[in-house]
Amino acid sequence: MPYGITSIMERFLPRQSTFFDLILTETKVRRTCLIPTSFQEAHIAMAKKQPKSGKSATSPEKGELAMIGGILEGSPDAVGVAVIRLDCGCRKMAAVDKAGDAASKIIMYRDHAESICDQCKADHGDFLRVVKQFISWQSPEPDIYTKELIISKVLGTQE
Repeated sequence: MPYGITSIMERFLPRQSTFFDLILTETKVRRTCLIPTSFQEAHIAMAKKQPKSGKSATSPEKGELAMIGGILEGSPDAVGVAVIRLDCGCRKMAAVDKAGDAASKIIMYRDHAESICDQCKADHGDFLRVVKQFISWQSPEPDIYTKELIISKVLGTQE
């Protein structure tokens, strides 16, 4: 029994098919035959991870904005604030200068609480508990190359 593209297509086509259905089915069959399954799975996983819009994937929450404003006000040479969210709800923040060095002390806080949690008091917000991390840039933002340099120096690489 020959296993050419037409015999494979016959399995996918309904009994009454139009020319448009034939073209779509042929494309599906060719993609299925030519692209390895592992590549298809990796492509689908990467497509789900990419942000939907052109903007950055993470932005400050309402409570964080006030803290970011205060940190930037107290650090005149800062170009942004590194924000690290932990799984317990606590946050670590620090101002960053144009060279990627700290422009302020690290501030740990928790919204609507008197102090940080007991776990953060014990391990100072261990990096294994990081949920999200990003830099909130002050306008005017640095150029893309400077941003990448600062991000890799402050937050590390994402690989």
